[in-house]
Amino acid sequence: MDNDAKHHIVAAYQQLVEEGGSQAISVTQVACRAGVSRATFYYHFKDIYDLVEFREREYVDAVFRSLPEDGNAWSNMVDVIIDLYETDTLHVFGDYAHLDRDILRKMNSHFIYDILKRCFEHDFGVCDVQDEEVEFFLVTLTYALIGIVESVLDHAIDAQPREYFKKFDKYMVVPFRERMAARFSPVA
Repeated sequence: MDNDAKHHIVAAYQQLVEEGGSQAISVTQVACRAGVSRATFYYHFKDIYDLVEFREREYVDAVFRSLPEDGNAWSNMVDVIIDLYETDTLHVFGDYAHLDRDILRKMNSHFIYDILKRCFEHDFGVCDVQDEEVEFFLVTLTYALIGIVESVLDHAIDAQPREYFKKFDKYMVVPFRERMAARFSPVA
């Protein structure tokens, strides 16, 4: 029942985003649309941003469950992230229109970092963020992804995001992956 209510609240938020408008979406509006009290909303989410993050994490969790075991989680997830923005599957453009962009940027930075860490764990079975090279790479990738995502949101990118990611993959990810495979592969 609780999980159903949580998903019902998310669906109500989605409906409000789809309707558009230029004003911020409030907890009261979401609760009213969902037919629940504000207390019920706050039982499930601490605020609208928590709801947005829950929606995104659920989506990514489903994607991770379907990723092939090909040691290429990074490229697979980049395709998913680009598709998410190109198709606006989760109404991310609506989030940026109705919510505080600075808060979303910080939230998405943490979210993308977590995705990249999961990709690394998926491909190598370990992700030692205490390792200086691993941490540097994850943070650099996070900033690159955030920059590209925000350029897409602002319609300020002069090429297709997939082209940027192909180059990023070729010049940074592949060499890093090769070094990490050598470091983290079991010794025969």
